Amino acid sequence: MKRAVSQYFHLRMYGRTDVGIAAALERFPSIIGHSIYAARLQHWFDVFGRSNVQVVFYEEVIGNVPRLFEEVLVKVGLQPSQEREVGRVNAAAVPRSKALGRLGQHVAQRLREAGLHSVIALGKRLGVKSLLFSGGAMPNQSELESALLAWRAEFADDREALTRLLGRCPPWRVE
Repeated sequence: MKRAVSQYFHLRMYGRTDVGIAAALERFPSIIGHSIYAARLQHWFDVFGRSNVQVVFYEEVIGNVPRLFEEVLVKVGLQPSQEREVGRVNAAAVPRSKALGRLGQHVAQRLREAGLHSVIALGKRLGVKSLLFSGGAMPNQSELESALLAWRAEFADDREALTRLLGRCPPWRVE
């Protein structure tokens, strides 16, 4: 269910919606679709081969990003050049307005397409991202969880399928 909440926040942050979670679930089936892993993972195994797909759960990464980064580099045959300190990535945020979120997303996308990644990095250092993509009221957590209760059985079934597929249990529980 946490992944569904994360997807909802993603849609809110980038100005795709400003409605409550219940209405967003009806309007954006991807909120649930992005939270069902087993079928997608099986497809990746089929396309790329099981040995070419490394499954890492977010819960296993928290606090271990430099170690994970090093493991990935070694796995693809590269040597890590230096230790990096990495903070929280992809933290949930709600923009002050839907229009600001859309504007920020549009400008960032155009800059990426033009190869101007240094301008994006400068904007982040100057706090432009925070200005555009945060400051709005966060939805009530109990409202989020209540709206997702109807999907609880589907999340539980997916967790069981994922456990069978991987031979290990995902570190999250279906609340």
